[in-house]
Parts: sequence; C-alpha cells; structure tokens
Amino acid sequence: MVDNGTSVEGYGHDPELVIRRAKALSEEYGSVEGRHCDVTDPDQVEALVGGLFDEYGNIDVVVTAAGTLRVKPIWETTVDDWHSVMASHSTHTFLVTAAACRRWRANCLARNGSWSSLINFTAATGLVGRPDLGVGHSAAKAAIAGLTLEVAHEMFQYNVAVNAVAAANVQGRMMDHVGAYVADPGSELDPGSPKHAANVVSYLASDDASWITGQVFRVMGGLVGWYHPWQVQASLEKQSAWTLEDLRLGMRRLLGVYPEYKAIQGKHREF
Repeated sequence: MVDNGTSVEGYGHDPELVIRRAKALSEEYGSVEGRHCDVTDPDQVEALVGGLFDEYGNIDVVVTAAGTLRVKPIWETTVDDWHSVMASHSTHTFLVTAAACRRWRANCLARNGSWSSLINFTAATGLVGRPDLGVGHSAAKAAIAGLTLEVAHEMFQYNVAVNAVAAANVQGRMMDHVGAYVADPGSELDPGSPKHAANVVSYLASDDASWITGQVFRVMGGLVGWYHPWQVQASLEKQSAWTLEDLRLGMRRLLGVYPEYKAIQGKHREF
C-alpha cells in the first residue's frame, strides 16, 4: 500500500503514517508492505510503479484510492482548494493508471494471455451529486469514472480489465472528518465497514472477474449495485434545425411533463 501521509484536507506529509497503517493491517490480515510516495508527483509515481514492475516482473492488480477533502460550497472554494482536491483524486489516478498501463502494454506478450486488473475508486458524489463533500470532490470523482471507461476500451486488447468502485460512507479518516459515518452497533452488518468494498475489489481483481471491464459498481453495506452511466433515457428528433420556439414544447415532451405528449423512457420519437 502507498500513502503520502497528508491530513484529510491535504496538508503536511507524514512518511511514517503508511508504515504504521501497513503494520496494523499486517497484524490482522498478513503481510502488507507500506511505501511513502506523493502520488500527485509524476516522477515519484513513475519511480514507484517502475520499481515495482522491475522487482516483481508484473503487477497483477493496481487499486487507486487516494484522495483528500476540502468541504466548501462553490462560492467559498478557492483555486488552491480546487487544484489540491483534483490532484489528490483524479491526477493521482491518471498518473498511477498511465504508469501501470505503459508497462502492461509492453509486457502483454510476456503475460501470455493472463489478465491484469486496474480498479479505481470513484464516488456517488461524482455520479449523481451530493451536497456535503464539496464541488472539487464531485468533479474529481466524475473525472475518475470517465477515465475508467476510456482506459477500459484502450487496455482491453492488452488483457487489462479496468473497473471502478463507488463505496458509500466507509468508516475511516475521511468520513470521520465530515461526520458522515453512523455506526449501528446493534446490527450484525456494519454498513461502514471497509470490508464490504474490499471484498468487491478483491473479486474484481480475481481471475473469475477478468470478463468484467468498463463498469462502475456501487457498494454500500450489504448492497452491491451496478451503474449505467450517462445513458440517453429519451430523445426527440426533427428533420430540421431546432429553434427556440420548438424547444419550448420539445423540452417538455422530452422530460415527460407535457400533458398531451409524455416522453417514454428509452423511446426515440420524431418531433
């Protein structure tokens, strides 16, 4: 595991944080190695990923899950807030993804048909919106979902499955920071346990899931959902250019609010 040791808001660097966390995980789950790296720095990411591929020959699974929060409404968000949150989420995902994909493309023949897996963490914030985590977080998570779909197309021919997971209210430093996690001590199913998302990630990383690529999954406690991102739900078409007057009626028909002509989900009709 890799961490740059910043605070939830992206300030400071504690190189020992990842070491302490890896030690705690090792005591519970087995051998876990922690490495300190600023995953928003291209040179550090390239050195880290390149070193791991050189050491092991191939990395079967890469999971990108880093990110920070600066919870402010749009009118209070500064350019520094924007750049910091975008860098920690979407730029880090791009850098790690690109470094791994260059090497997976180069060693595709050497892998002899075996699949590798890239799993990115997005969030419902960037897919359907959420008012309490900040505009930077929403934009960054939407970018990660879009990157995932594109890279899935590009890397399919090189035997790399690329998917994303949107985990909700997972207990940890980030959710504690915004007070979004509410434990249910009387329930056998802890909805905030990281194990729910971890198990879905583990499955997506397995050989059994190599046929799944270009997908985004929702994980919330015992729920596993499948997103169909940005599907055209209904459409209208004219045989000439749309005018503003046409759109006064057309938009009402498209959204199903005109009493005489209701739009039907998934139905294409001529205007």
